[in-house]
Parts: sequence; structure tokens; C-alpha cells
Amino acid sequence: MAVDLARGPAAPVAVGAAAAAAAAYAALARPGWPLPRCPLHAATGLWCPFCGGTRAVAALARADPGAALRLDAAALPLLLVAVAAWCGWLASRAGWWRPPAALRTRRPWLAGAVVLGLFGVARNLPWLAVLAPHR
Repeated sequence: MAVDLARGPAAPVAVGAAAAAAAAYAALARPGWPLPRCPLHAATGLWCPFCGGTRAVAALARADPGAALRLDAAALPLLLVAVAAWCGWLASRAGWWRPPAALRTRRPWLAGAVVLGLFGVARNLPWLAVLAPHR
């Protein structure tokens, strides 16, 4: 009998487990361990909205929010939104909650994409260099 991933909480649970494993790996990473590098930054030298995010998640996993904010100012708000979205996904798949109609449209996601795009542009401007990842 195959598991139907279109219904039930199996998919959100699997995604949550994978995210927790990735965060644990990043938190336990030591110098010399391979952590992914941003392909956009490697190719162009520009900071994308997610540059520094892996190291920021690792800092948060080690309970160092100050370092996380220095590495990627968007990481903490993004992580909070991602956890809330994951919780809503899990609750809706389990039948505990039905998202309001406003969240079932593309508007919140498009607004988030616009904000991330603006953040990506802003962190590459010389007078907003404070938004670039710092160690």
C-alpha cells in the first residue's frame, strides 16, 4: 500500500525532519566541513537575499541570535515565517486547521518575494553594506 502524500501529515513531517537534520548539520559543522556556498555570489560577487543564511541558521541553532543577525539580517524573520508556514501546513494536512482565504492566494507569497528581492538589492548597495553578511 502506497503512502498518499497529497493527503495527511506525511509530507510536512518529512520536510520538517529534513529541515531539522540540515539545521543540526549546519550547527555542528566545524572548519573544513563542507557547507554550501551561494552560486550567485560565487559567479557574480553579489549578495543574494539568502547569502549567509546557512551560517545564520547554524548560529541560531547554537543559540546565538546576534551572530545570526550579523550573518543575514533576513534569516530570523524568514525562519519565523517558514516555521509558521510549516506549522500551518502540518495543521491543515492533519485536519486541525483551515487556512483563511487570504493565505490561500498568491498575494502573501508574491509580497514576500518582492520584499526579499528588495532586500537582495539593498544589501548590494554601498551605503547599505551593513546588510551584507559579516562574520
